[in-house]
Amino acid sequence: MLPRATSPAALATALAAAGSLSGGVTAQDVRYELGLRVRAFESAFETHLSDAAMRDRACEPLATAVQSFFGIKLDEVARHIDRARRALEPDAPDDPVRDWAESLSLRLGRRFVDVGADAVEFELLAAYPVDAADTFEDGIAPHAKLRLRLVDGAGKDLQQPFEIAITEVPLRGELPLKVEQPGDHTLLIEISSGNRAVTMQRQVLSCARNLDDRMTALAPTRKAKATSTPTATARGLARVLRTLARGGTRETDIFATRHLGEVEALAKGQPLLSIDRPGDFRVWLRAGSTSVANRLLVPKNPKGKDDKIPLVLALHGAGGSENLFFDAYGAGKVVRLCEERGWLLLAPRAGLGRGADPVKLIAALADHYPVDRQRVYAVGHSMGAGMLMRHASASPTTYRAIALLGGGGSSRPSAELQKLPIFLAPGDRDFARNNARRLRDALELAKVEELTYREYENTEHFGIVQVALGDVFAFFDRFVDAR
Repeated sequence: MLPRATSPAALATALAAAGSLSGGVTAQDVRYELGLRVRAFESAFETHLSDAAMRDRACEPLATAVQSFFGIKLDEVARHIDRARRALEPDAPDDPVRDWAESLSLRLGRRFVDVGADAVEFELLAAYPVDAADTFEDGIAPHAKLRLRLVDGAGKDLQQPFEIAITEVPLRGELPLKVEQPGDHTLLIEISSGNRAVTMQRQVLSCARNLDDRMTALAPTRKAKATSTPTATARGLARVLRTLARGGTRETDIFATRHLGEVEALAKGQPLLSIDRPGDFRVWLRAGSTSVANRLLVPKNPKGKDDKIPLVLALHGAGGSENLFFDAYGAGKVVRLCEERGWLLLAPRAGLGRGADPVKLIAALADHYPVDRQRVYAVGHSMGAGMLMRHASASPTTYRAIALLGGGGSSRPSAELQKLPIFLAPGDRDFARNNARRLRDALELAKVEELTYREYENTEHFGIVQVALGDVFAFFDRFVDAR
């Protein structure tokens, strides 16, 4: 749910046209940077989930970050997410050098390049201003350096590390490339002051052989009609890859070299979707007459009954996308919980207040995977919680159990809804708490038989997902037996 001062239309418009941090930086660049910072916070936060006092320390800056996001103050979002992460280090001394270094952001000119490329441009800039910069000469920490290492999946250097002195911000330069190995490589970004390494960040840089020729060959796929899930997926992937190959950025890391191989195989009519092929996939499902972008987890060891696999449907909040549950909300915590159980996970993209019919999405997925239609679970956050409640009211027998986090929505009483197990949870500092309470009252009035309501102490709107997900899956586990 959105704060009352922000309408869905205003949020959608502002997000689409979000201001840049410097000339030429797009809204997607900003969203990518925010994603990196969110994941860094969530990884630190995961170790403190059971500590109410530590959650309390992070609560105020995290709540401020959420309000800044809805207010389209994206530089302030970055600042307050970093504040929330540092709040989890109560004994850390004041450190102006660290404050300055952590405010910096590296933008690559391209994230998908040919193996034979000589270099890739970069820009080091400030994601937000810091007071610490005023204490340094020319606003730069003493003897500051930027060090870039390109490594493979095993952490082995693919070329000599590159270093450059940080003499100004923004700092523009070129990272020389001498890569012979194609793949989705990791760029390690280190900022140091003197002999002290201050910050470390990771980004993906994808390298492919004969990239220009291969992208040209995909033009027919990119323009083809999406008449089925395989053709829709091939077209969707081809369009994402074209954006990256032209120097664009997506909101999260894209394993472009892997996806290039997938779309080439799909274009030849080779199958991609199979329960025997585990992993994290980008899939465009044909739901009726439309194609819907999704992230899909196929577990390494699928577990179910009668050769059917349970499915979790995950609906993101406003301003998010199909990537949110996979890459954020606890740095992809729902992925780990599904992988542990051997369950399928599907996260569809939804517009503000809209979304594809889950019944059609589930049916489309079941054309390619052995979905257990008697064991479909669903979790929604914020806007996604409201959408899920609306869908579940219309078709309660679709789900074995649902969880609504940081949101409310309206319900439509029915005999079938009474039998649907529902987990409903806001944080005690969640701006959507009153909406959740109203929904709780409505569900009690509707005599829902299995209703669990919980308000999490020292928890705000965004953090509720990471804090509550463990309890959500424990709730789902209670209903593994089919009706």
